[in-house]
Amino acid sequence: MRRRLFEIAEGELARIFKEMAMIRESLQAVTLHLDTAKHDLEERLSGGLIAEECQFRTRHIQVLSDEQEEYAKRLVKLEMEILRARHNLSLRHREKELIENFRQKDYAVFLAEMQRMEQKEADDLSSMRYVRKEEIL
Repeated sequence: MRRRLFEIAEGELARIFKEMAMIRESLQAVTLHLDTAKHDLEERLSGGLIAEECQFRTRHIQVLSDEQEEYAKRLVKLEMEILRARHNLSLRHREKELIENFRQKDYAVFLAEMQRMEQKEADDLSSMRYVRKEEIL
């Protein structure tokens, strides 16, 4: 059960990293598109641009800026999720190690107890043989 919880925590962290990589790629694409749109607007303004087209391009730039901000906010949230997931993974790892240590200690105690029981049986057998020998003589 603990191992499964550890695997789930690992999977969650991997999922967050994958999502973060996709958002970074999207952010780069939007930033590139935004820079291109701004440059294009500047060129068209210098060459003469009707008000309607200027307004359309300005709105397009604003939409891209909003999208860029949204991706940046999502990245910040994912960074917080990564911190939480790493903490969770760390806890699961410590739990797994503790359980493993307990198992090893319990196993060592079990082996020592078995060895004591076997030794006691051997001692009892030896005592019984000695008593029998004494009775016969």
